[in-house]
Amino acid sequence: MPDAHLGDPGIVANLDTGNFTGAIWADNGGTKNQLGEGSVASARKVDVDPSPTSGGTLRRVIGWMVFPGSGIRKFRADYKEAAEALFAAWGGIARLRDLLGWKPPAGATEPVA
Repeated sequence: MPDAHLGDPGIVANLDTGNFTGAIWADNGGTKNQLGEGSVASARKVDVDPSPTSGGTLRRVIGWMVFPGSGIRKFRADYKEAAEALFAAWGGIARLRDLLGWKPPAGATEPVA
């Protein structure tokens, strides 16, 4: 992600449940195809098994985005609030779902959240 800088706020969202949490761009991963990792707290907020040894998900229900240039290139105590405000102004979970082509889970009658 060439335009993202350490400290930029972002969002991690579960597209199925609509739950999301603010995050912070804090590393650049290890390889070209590696994005880094999320926290146990973030996993809990987006309904993913938070175990550091066996957790995570193989289902493609997690969406994420970063707001390049919106951080101050250092840790902000209010990064979650900043990220969530930027996400809401951008269009929130509905726009993210639309952008990523999310479809409701089989058997669902209405999108959640």
